[in-house]
Amino acid sequence: MSAITSAIRQSIRPSIRSSFGGTPDQLQALITSLFSAGEQGAIYIPRPVVNGAQVLFQDSAGTVPVAADGYPVGRMIDQSGNGNHATQNVSASRPIYRTDGTLHWLGGGGVDDFMRSTTVNFVMEASSTLVAGRQNTMGLRGIFKVGNGSLSSNDEYILIRPSSTSGANTSTVGNTYSFGVDADINFLTELHHNATKLDYVLDGSIVNSVSGSFGSIAATNDIVLLSSLSSQQYFNGRFYGAILRAPEMTAKDKVLSRQYLANLSGVTL
Repeated sequence: MSAITSAIRQSIRPSIRSSFGGTPDQLQALITSLFSAGEQGAIYIPRPVVNGAQVLFQDSAGTVPVAADGYPVGRMIDQSGNGNHATQNVSASRPIYRTDGTLHWLGGGGVDDFMRSTTVNFVMEASSTLVAGRQNTMGLRGIFKVGNGSLSSNDEYILIRPSSTSGANTSTVGNTYSFGVDADINFLTELHHNATKLDYVLDGSIVNSVSGSFGSIAATNDIVLLSSLSSQQYFNGRFYGAILRAPEMTAKDKVLSRQYLANLSGVTL
């Protein structure tokens, strides 16, 4: 390899990382590690284009691309390969794509904006992992939920919501746990759940670990972004991306997912 060719490659690497939150190879390696054996879940990256393909669309059918800051988002393509795309049919309830030129996010207005996948077949998984990057505005607001069609609290599997200036709630299969955290900062939130334990992690550090008897994810669920929908708790802040995987991630995959989303969210671990 010539010195000129090497210099060119070195010069374009920063722009590639800026565009994808890491290199395309890093994202593909993550997808392969998490979902190559038929695992269920989703990867949501709120950027117009990821790995050369359009990801965000203004309409729920996916015919009108999102091209710039300020466009509404009616469809976001799931990157896991599972086809769990998030959509919003009602134009007034679509979140807005935002960027400052470096970071990219969906803005939830805290009133009625949310997105929702079609039914996800979790096949009664007894464990899972969620990693999500977000910046919150104060108030009781949902961010990520897995629930069945009735959307009642007892059917919730995962719910992250700031409940005050000094607390956050997570709810899993009807059990709700509160953890003292600052709700008005950038942080990378993780939930790691299995049959007997729920770990709540912020910026790579375990905030709390709760032992209990946790039920399996019901097979007929859908994913809700930017809202819990129960009691109309809509997210007010920035959504930088999320990875949901059932069953629970391995220790290695937790680290890879955390690092990837931290980059998307502007968080230094």
